[in-house]
Amino acid sequence: MTILFLSILSTCQAQNTMGDIEIYLFSEIFESNNSISEFTELNEENDTIRYWIFDKNGKLTKELDYRNNSWSSSINGQITNESTTYETEIVYNYNNDGKLNSYIETKIIDESIQSTIHEFKYPSSDTIVETFKIVDENFEMSFEIRRINENSRLKNIVQVMKNNIGTSYVQTIQRTEFSYSQGNSLTNQNHYFSVNSFSENEKPETMNETLGAITNYIYDDKGRLKHIHEEEYTEEGLPKLRKDVNIGYKGNTKRIKNIEVNYGESYKPNLVKYEIKYKRNGDIRKIKVNDECFKYITRR
Repeated sequence: MTILFLSILSTCQAQNTMGDIEIYLFSEIFESNNSISEFTELNEENDTIRYWIFDKNGKLTKELDYRNNSWSSSINGQITNESTTYETEIVYNYNNDGKLNSYIETKIIDESIQSTIHEFKYPSSDTIVETFKIVDENFEMSFEIRRINENSRLKNIVQVMKNNIGTSYVQTIQRTEFSYSQGNSLTNQNHYFSVNSFSENEKPETMNETLGAITNYIYDDKGRLKHIHEEEYTEEGLPKLRKDVNIGYKGNTKRIKNIEVNYGESYKPNLVKYEIKYKRNGDIRKIKVNDECFKYITRR
């Protein structure tokens, strides 16, 4: 597998409602030569909680996520802001040459509906540029994500986010560089960021680019990804665990038997265990995540 937890390696930007681990687990299905038409995730009560639809050529056309995703922020233990997304729908549109032209992401957040249009341009054969904007009553945020390939491999990603408030805005730039072995296996990622503040009557305040995190990938003697270790850096420049992943396989095959992820002390739950069961044809039948169990239906 060459996806290696990177949805951004796919030029069609598929699987936006998946996390890193799921992208890796489902890559055998989504990247299969036997095109699928539908892929469904069910919970223990057999309710559909996620759903993906593909066209006759195997391109993803729609994905639906019915899970409730909540977040909150707090100061000194007091919650200052919280929000819940109840449903997400993503509809994909392609150019005549099969490249992704745009996708529309619609979310039901609290009591309102938020829609964003993600547009894609291809200024060269090795470059993909994605742009979109989020507009609220009190602010406006615009995004540009530029992905550059070299020798058919992802070389770097630069994401620019501008947060406009009144007559000023803050610009955050995140840059990720990728390194590979001679056998084209991803070996590490370096994540950098910088912040620029702008106002109408002042010169821009610029912060130097800072190394934010490093991710390393380790393989076994069969070329299978076995271990991922990611550290982020504090304001003092000290390394701190962000993610440590260990992958177990079924015998000598490439089928993943289990995954154990330690997200560090800043995350809850910080330890997540995956146990994977397959059908006879190789499709995923069931995944147990800690104490929760999810079932899958693949239609070809």
